[in-house]
Amino acid sequence: MAGEYINPWWQAKLLPEKWDVCGVKIGGLSVWHFYALTELRNAYVCGGVCDLDAAANLLLVCGREVFELKALYLNPRVRARVLNSIYKTVKCIPWAELNAACIDYITACTRIPEHLRPMEGKGKSFSAPGPWHIVLCLCERYNLTPDQAWNHPYAEARCMFDVFQEARGDETLASETIQRHTDEALERKAGEKKP
Repeated sequence: MAGEYINPWWQAKLLPEKWDVCGVKIGGLSVWHFYALTELRNAYVCGGVCDLDAAANLLLVCGREVFELKALYLNPRVRARVLNSIYKTVKCIPWAELNAACIDYITACTRIPEHLRPMEGKGKSFSAPGPWHIVLCLCERYNLTPDQAWNHPYAEARCMFDVFQEARGDETLASETIQRHTDEALERKAGEKKP
């Protein structure tokens, strides 16, 4: 199986539930984690300069479920104590190793099927953030409770959302052939950057 292509749909089903990111145990990226990291403007999700703060916040967020993270953000003292504990752990890790582990985690957990640009006049923009649409879909179409939907693995939830949208007439999903060509091009580009 080594060297075989794995499409995003299959990868979403293969992702582990628990991760070890440089000695810090965290869960797989959920819809809630993705939403929280987006709202917190975390550089690993939103782009920008990745630094120790971004890595520590990523590990803080992804190490907790919805109710735990809500409690942390409602109690700044507890949040500061937990963040200090994470800082103590990650400060001992060489930055290049920690950064690479955080990038690998986010890259694996946010890999989703590619979409082609909608044709002129076809796409519709929404006011609500994307994760809310995903949660609505998971609740209405797949009969999950809101808590189950928020805690569902992000990549798998996006695949489920995309299948639902395609069944409703969305024609923007790329074919498996196009997805494969895009992935191979990205892999070649990444290989060219390595020394």
